Amino acid sequence: MLVNKIIKTHYQEHLYSPQQGCTITMFPADHGFSFTPTAGSGTTWNPSDKGANVTLSGANLIASTGISQSGSVRSVKGHSSGLVYAELKDLTAIQESLCLGIALGSGVNMESYPYPSASAWGMIFNGNKFTGGVGAAYGNAFAQNDIVCVALNISTGKVWFGPNGVWGGGGDPSAGTGEAFSGLAAGTYYLIGGSSSTVAESHSINAESSTFIYNIPSGFSSWGV
Repeated sequence: MLVNKIIKTHYQEHLYSPQQGCTITMFPADHGFSFTPTAGSGTTWNPSDKGANVTLSGANLIASTGISQSGSVRSVKGHSSGLVYAELKDLTAIQESLCLGIALGSGVNMESYPYPSASAWGMIFNGNKFTGGVGAAYGNAFAQNDIVCVALNISTGKVWFGPNGVWGGGGDPSAGTGEAFSGLAAGTYYLIGGSSSTVAESHSINAESSTFIYNIPSGFSSWGV
């Protein structure tokens, strides 16, 4: 019926493309379903670098927190140089506080969500960009099954975020313009996701070019290289 129709639509668009090598993962009603790369994801969420309330599943590609729980998780792979790109997917039906972006390897309270930290930069579900507990209008809001694209140029200290391939603020990572944040200091940067809400929230990581939904900006490489 309707669920079958929805699955079939995504099946044709994303899920069973041989080049993407994906499988479908079913969740309870508040999580919906996600398309999870089964091979070559490039990096995963780090089981040794997460809050106690964060549960990993799907070969550590999916991170979840339960009802009235808080927590964040960083990726296994970080970068201290270069231009890198990844995609983070919102799997949450009811949005309250999901934050997706990048962070340094220290300075973030992993038992909370990334928003308050000055060592994290990203987007919250309502489309605002954030760092250090300060949010500002930036791009489109994102919701369940939307993908937040992340482009980081460590050489220039700039980062961009783009829900469903539309870069916030009219930005263009390839041209180096319209970034969400600039002036990022030298360091090793990781992907990060986290939430603090009264509902269960979940997100997934994709850092391998063969499974990307959107095009990598010119000059950038997969986060998983």
